[in-house]
Amino acid sequence: VTDTVSMTDPKAGNDVYLTIDKNLQISAYKLLEEKLAGIVLSKLSNVLDYDPSAEKDTKYIKIPVGDAYNSFIANEIIDMKKFGRTDAKPAEQAVYNTFTQKKAEILSELMAQLQNENAPAYKDLSKEMKAYMDYICDTLLKQTTGILMSDKIEAEDETQIAWATQETISLNRYLNYAISKNWIDTSKLGDSAYSSSEEIYSGVLAYLEEYLKEDSNFDKLLYKYLIKSGSVTGEQVCAIVYEQGILPMDDSTYNGLLNGKTNAFSWIKSKLENLELTPGELALEPCSAGAVVTNPNTGEVLACVSYPGYDNNRLSNVMDRSYYVKLSMGMSRTFYNRATQEKTAPGSTYKMLSSVAGLTEGVINGNSYISCSGVFDKITPSPKCWIYPSAHGSLNVVGALQHSCNDFFYEVGYRLGQDSNGNYDSAIGL
Repeated sequence: VTDTVSMTDPKAGNDVYLTIDKNLQISAYKLLEEKLAGIVLSKLSNVLDYDPSAEKDTKYIKIPVGDAYNSFIANEIIDMKKFGRTDAKPAEQAVYNTFTQKKAEILSELMAQLQNENAPAYKDLSKEMKAYMDYICDTLLKQTTGILMSDKIEAEDETQIAWATQETISLNRYLNYAISKNWIDTSKLGDSAYSSSEEIYSGVLAYLEEYLKEDSNFDKLLYKYLIKSGSVTGEQVCAIVYEQGILPMDDSTYNGLLNGKTNAFSWIKSKLENLELTPGELALEPCSAGAVVTNPNTGEVLACVSYPGYDNNRLSNVMDRSYYVKLSMGMSRTFYNRATQEKTAPGSTYKMLSSVAGLTEGVINGNSYISCSGVFDKITPSPKCWIYPSAHGSLNVVGALQHSCNDFFYEVGYRLGQDSNGNYDSAIGL
């Protein structure tokens, strides 16, 4: 301090107090984590690949264990950059050897297709090759580098529709057309001067080939398909967890994973059950949740929890950059606060409003009992109560709220929507 211009003595301000209960906050966080782990465990299936779109009912959707193995790499629980080091351990070395061979093959095939004017249309490619083409076009060229300028692309253009919607042309044809329409930003390809469309396209291919060699996100995509095909095994991935010190070394389990005596699927289930691995780390669906607990008498917030969380101490004063990057790049979107930011359908909390509406309009009173059979059959298709195939039986409004009975409130809504002749009319209903 070289000079004091003026000074104001401090004085007490307005009281500031925190309503959040520390222990309740911690308990709510643990409950969310345990609940999510239970859901993941109930859905986890010992298959490497799985298409949920084939299921007719969402309650039958599974989580393939292949997704869990892939999460170790995709969500950076283990560090794939260590696989190729000179001091790499046995599982790391085996996985890296498989990966390098696969990468060379895929890059060669991709370049061959991109150089081939008669390459097959997108719709005729394998699921894996489609994923690589999507990554090159949508992620790399559009989002990451901006070489393919999204704001210049004409959505109604016939060739654009043939690529993006009809899938009847190859990426070779699409990119060459994009060049002819000036949708390509050549300034991002380097210092070379391009005098023709052919030279521009050659420049794009040269850029892609060099970029993909060092692109960690492309590497993650390669690992995904190596795991789903079984070329990289779950046992190898789980063994790397010990090799990189993510979990304390257990020689018996580690050697069992290497020699095949320990099953990777059972290993993952046991680690989830014990929460040695958490839903937030694996970033499977579901991996996130939020909870807000309030005092119903005062409205004070007693707990406000978003899962998964992070350690604020590592992001204040001296910034832990590697920790920040891992959080910001993670698939579970840790910085997105589910308790305060997420838009969520009100769900059964809306039943309180339905109760008030029913009581106010006189379609029910405190002594009205409605029988829940598990299915509301007054309309088709007939919605089911959450307890189906069981039923709640006869309930009044207090019991209906207590048990969150869907059937009761279907009936309340139905009565609120009846016209003067007693017929249901959705236009006047709740």
